Amino acid sequence: MSCRNYMKELHAQLVKPWLETRLKMPTMPTHTKTKIQNVLGIRTDVEGGDYDEVQSTSRNESVSTGQNIRKRKICGNCGDTVYGTTKNVPSKPDQETLMKKIGLLQQRINILTEVRDISIAKDDVHDEIKKLRKELKEEEKCLKKKRAFAKRAKKIRTKEKLEKTERQKNNPAATQPRTGPGQPPLVDSQPALLETIINIAIHSSAANERRRTEIIRSYLTLSDLHERLLLMGFQISRSGT
Repeated sequence: MSCRNYMKELHAQLVKPWLETRLKMPTMPTHTKTKIQNVLGIRTDVEGGDYDEVQSTSRNESVSTGQNIRKRKICGNCGDTVYGTTKNVPSKPDQETLMKKIGLLQQRINILTEVRDISIAKDDVHDEIKKLRKELKEEEKCLKKKRAFAKRAKKIRTKEKLEKTERQKNNPAATQPRTGPGQPPLVDSQPALLETIINIAIHSSAANERRRTEIIRSYLTLSDLHERLLLMGFQISRSGT
């Protein structure tokens, strides 16, 4: 529902019948009657189609031109057209939806507040204002969270982009596409791994108990071997060892 249709519907269902009923009361004070007439006059202009003129006298039209946007602003006083160029900013549909909802809630609160201030409101209007203000506060809090999340996500993307550029500069081979799916074998990525494990096992071992075979007994634990491999610069997990 557009803002104009929303205002018309709310005006017809809520404000106008109450004010017209009070105007027919013979004991209505003059100053109160004047206030009611002013409110009716303002709302009648909105209902009659002058709502667009109440809004800002200038409007912005965006025309996409490749990677930039040419902004055309039509002045309401002189009618001149002014062009400006801005960057193509990505849309934020979630935030825009919340901002529209917050605007409609604020407009409805303003209308009900006007009715309350001229002392013709019933108790249900006070409850409605309280309920709308609570809902408005929740929507503003949600919008604030979304903006903070978008800011953090943008910061993370910038950091990841810099890290990727740094990796490409230091190790160009790591950025090449793989020939097949999955992680490459350790034998291909770290050719000296098996030879290093054998050397560590031989230098940290003892002969077989019966000394009749070439089998050796290593007195290193798996954790000890993993720590030594990490100290020598190999990238391998403990379970992979």
